[in-house]
Amino acid sequence: MKNKFKLESFQHVIVVFVFIAICLAYFYPLLQNKDIIQSDMVNVQGMSKELKDYHQKTGEYAQWTNSMFGGMPAYQIYEAPPSNIYFYIGQIVQRPFSYTSFAIILMSLICFYILLITLGVSSWLAAIGAFAYAFGSYNFIIIDAGHITKAYAIATLPLVVAGFFTIFNKKYIGGGLLLAVGLGLNIAQSHFQITYYLLLAIAIYVFIEFIYSIKEKLLLHFAKSMAVILVATILAVLPNLYELYKTYDYGKESMRGPSELTLDNSQNNQGLDKDYAFGWSYGKMESFTLLIPNIYGGSSHYELSKSSNLYKELINKGVPVGNASEAIKSVPTYWGAQPFTSGPVYIGAIICFLFVLGLVLVKGRMKWWLLSVAILGLILSWGKNFPMINYLFFDFLPGYNKFRTVSMILVLPCFAMALLGILALKEIITGNNSKEALKKAMIIAGGATGGLSLLFVLFGGGMFDFIGISDQSMVAQGFPQWYIDAIVADRISMFKWDSFRSFVYIALAFGAIWLYISNKMKAKFFLLSLSLLIVVDLYMVDKRFLNNDNFVPKRKVAGIISASENDASIMTDTDLGYRVFNAAGNPFNDSRTSFFHHSIGGYHGAKLHRYQDVIESQFSKGINVKVLNMLNTRYFIAPSEDGRPVVQRNTAALGNAWFVDSLKIVENADAELAELSNFEPATTAIVDKRFEPLTKTWSKSKDSLSTIKLTEYAPGKLTYIVDAKQNELAVFSEIYYPKYWEITIDGQKSEMFRANYILRSMVIPKGNHTIQFKFIPTPWNLANKISLYSSFLIGLIILGYFGWLVYQLKKRKD
Repeated sequence: MKNKFKLESFQHVIVVFVFIAICLAYFYPLLQNKDIIQSDMVNVQGMSKELKDYHQKTGEYAQWTNSMFGGMPAYQIYEAPPSNIYFYIGQIVQRPFSYTSFAIILMSLICFYILLITLGVSSWLAAIGAFAYAFGSYNFIIIDAGHITKAYAIATLPLVVAGFFTIFNKKYIGGGLLLAVGLGLNIAQSHFQITYYLLLAIAIYVFIEFIYSIKEKLLLHFAKSMAVILVATILAVLPNLYELYKTYDYGKESMRGPSELTLDNSQNNQGLDKDYAFGWSYGKMESFTLLIPNIYGGSSHYELSKSSNLYKELINKGVPVGNASEAIKSVPTYWGAQPFTSGPVYIGAIICFLFVLGLVLVKGRMKWWLLSVAILGLILSWGKNFPMINYLFFDFLPGYNKFRTVSMILVLPCFAMALLGILALKEIITGNNSKEALKKAMIIAGGATGGLSLLFVLFGGGMFDFIGISDQSMVAQGFPQWYIDAIVADRISMFKWDSFRSFVYIALAFGAIWLYISNKMKAKFFLLSLSLLIVVDLYMVDKRFLNNDNFVPKRKVAGIISASENDASIMTDTDLGYRVFNAAGNPFNDSRTSFFHHSIGGYHGAKLHRYQDVIESQFSKGINVKVLNMLNTRYFIAPSEDGRPVVQRNTAALGNAWFVDSLKIVENADAELAELSNFEPATTAIVDKRFEPLTKTWSKSKDSLSTIKLTEYAPGKLTYIVDAKQNELAVFSEIYYPKYWEITIDGQKSEMFRANYILRSMVIPKGNHTIQFKFIPTPWNLANKISLYSSFLIGLIILGYFGWLVYQLKKRKD
């Protein structure tokens, strides 16, 4: 027993070192002090700059920022390190190996490896499975994009499943602790969409276990398991309670919460807009990218070679070599159903083959669960392309309408296919099936995957039109038809080449397995050859979308956002609180402006619902300048005829606050929003009738000698000095948020109300006053304390469990 434990421990250590070596080989540029310029992380720099500067200056963490969308809570942008043990457990892998690329893949490898070990898979086979899961193309595509929390949530997903398996295998204590840690780590990533998808998969698993427990008369075991799962879930949630509560609390005011508007009853008003949620829906045929990577053209900005049809055609048309070489570096070869994409979701031709093999060889509940998860993931990834099911889920499944980019759920088929594929190999190696049964299963799986790939090679060119959404855009931009025809020809070539590529890998894997089951290849050589095939297959496809060219010196990454002449010009204005509207790009999907200024736009996955309503109604079909004026937009950055953005000073900006001389009470939020299209914000305030009682003390006019001025500014803290000659109605150019603002007049509590649909307003009594707005979300203090104390409890439980394991090992030695 002692020697066996030492051998197993040694094998696990070796595997981890192999994982580290593979990650180092892939991410070698990290050792050269390089890093990836990730678009989302660049946006994070912009959205968090004001908050970071404030923290460095004061040591405090502000909970509100004015740098984006006129102002919004900063809960998920930049905040203090959490009082959460799972956050610090995650740091064990993240901190030594860089927080991003390297650590993500290493964590994915380790977590899937642990899952397979809990299922009794050998170390070598578990390592193969871990590589298949971690090196799926989607992981590398989202790393390149900077979707870091999503990537970590995907990485920790197998650990949660391992906990469930262990519990239902009657190892209640160890399984419960594994589930608590795994789920705790997953939730701590704060990417709740992946956690939600994981819970959907787990719900299917629990249901299948329940059916089997009835069939096998094991309801008592099922009840014990569910009790352990409940306790483990509580232990996972409690340290994360602070983050969960903040997300839930803010969600009610964000785009993912209900809307006050009732005019468009066709749209969902309890979550995201349906069109927005299903914007990125995978095409049904596009699902074959799991088997054949570039079957739908790769990405919307794919780099072609000089042997491509486009390059040859450019040269034939007399385009200089240098220009032609530049033109093929970013070509819209993608022709699928999504608006655009950075690359396909590819799990590997060999893994697809093994998955089908597993459907034949693997018996029992595990197969049915993994098949169900794979099918569910595929159907839900189709989104609007399969409305019969997906709209039903969106309208009736609790919480499902809070999430967008439904193609993300393809992480579930990738997980299921990798796991069942390795279990199929386990069946082959353990010899539980006859040679005849294995060969029959091989022919079925090979025919289904390799045969389909070969079919695409032979006839695929005539099966589709290869016309993409981007083609219409190119026509509108004046690209000649020969240019588009050349791209279509390259799409066909990519389709056929990658179909042939997948056929070859499946054929080689088929041959290796056939030789093994025919006793013509030893087990170690069989596993080695299959490992190399899987590694090379996935490794080479991943390199298409994240390779050494993506890495640049870290100094360039750190300085990716630099001030332009326009930014420098605006920053000479040292007044407090004015805003900038950057119309030179997409103002509502870019946070670069927020790095330097208080921006009307920005970048965030969950804007305030109210602000989004204004964007859609006042900016989508043309710019309502009066709305920009009331948002104190002092500067416009506008495109010019020569393509260089120019700065324009807006002299009509209304300032930080002003008094109005008329008030228009409207029936509801719909009417309040509609009035923004035709009113004068300098003189009139539009107020919902529910707030009318708060206006009763107003003098019904404005005294021209009354003044109001912002004298102190910090994120989440504003101070105004007022000289009111009568009871004045003030409108503040600050975004209205109904909770956690502590408002005082001369130190005495006061109350604000909403005006102009998104701004704050209040009646200020006659006299000289100091008004302060402080954003203090005090109700969260209890949640934070629960997170802190429960983290100590979890720490003690983990230490106690490992102490017990050491004691048991010592007893065995004695």
